Amino acid sequence: MLKKLLKISSSTKNITVCYRNSGFGDNLFQAACSWLFSKNNDRDLLINWSNSRYLTNKKINSFFYFFEIDEVIDGVKVIKLTDVNLFLKLRSIGFMNIAITLTYRLLMKINFKAKFLYSLKDNYYRRAIEKEKKILGSLNNINRIVFIRGCHHNFSKDLKPFFDSLKPAKFIDEKIDKYTKQNFEGFFTIGLHIRYYNKAMYRSDYSEMWENESECLNQIKNKIKEVLSNYNLDNIRLFLATDSSVTHEFINKNFDNVISYNKDFGNDVSKELHDQLPSETAEASIIEMFLLSRCDLLVRLPADSWFSYYASLYTETFKFN
Repeated sequence: MLKKLLKISSSTKNITVCYRNSGFGDNLFQAACSWLFSKNNDRDLLINWSNSRYLTNKKINSFFYFFEIDEVIDGVKVIKLTDVNLFLKLRSIGFMNIAITLTYRLLMKINFKAKFLYSLKDNYYRRAIEKEKKILGSLNNINRIVFIRGCHHNFSKDLKPFFDSLKPAKFIDEKIDKYTKQNFEGFFTIGLHIRYYNKAMYRSDYSEMWENESECLNQIKNKIKEVLSNYNLDNIRLFLATDSSVTHEFINKNFDNVISYNKDFGNDVSKELHDQLPSETAEASIIEMFLLSRCDLLVRLPADSWFSYYASLYTETFKFN
């Protein structure tokens, strides 16, 4: 199977395979970093989002379902994967789930020659390595392929060429254009991206701000008031992109002229939306991501959200004191 994978690239270059199945912002940022790694190491790039939570048909590579991208980005060839069954078979023997987690900062510093680089977080990974050695022991040239499943890194302007080439699929782009014309034209639109956290969720970088939910919501309200105080305009609209009914209801209750793209928030606020209703909200989430980039001003709460990172590349971001 891996020999078949080696033939996917029409060139003799080595291949970087980006595989991730988390939130959209996370997935895209991962793909951008995989592109940069490919550029710096003279590799072709294969973005594989098969077995995706965002589509009911697990055989479809959801990256190329939801997005379009240039065939070559700053010298890096992007391989359009069609044989997703290959990756599903790899998963079935535990290959893709064996971590293959690469630390981005280290990869950018070294001349990568090893077959794989692991992030050994717990005993699972140690056991997985031994299992993988048995699976791959008889295969040759495996160092031609680098699987990148997780990265830990900082935002970088070097990633922008990847996002410059990224476009929503045509059927999504048409809905973005329609919503923009109907709701943004003639208004100064402030895009609000607010990420919600509940203590039952997996802890992340922005969890601390939500330790006291009522206090956090009031802080968000005050921050939005601070933004509005800097713009004495009569035609302001607030475009809200959020992942929870809690924040959606709070913002609409406390501010006028709030608009949102219609989507279902589900019934369980203790679960992240992309875990609770992944395929049901996938299209709306992508539309929101691109709509944020078309706003006149962007407010990111938290400021380091990967979901709103795309919009921050193309829209002025409000800087809080």
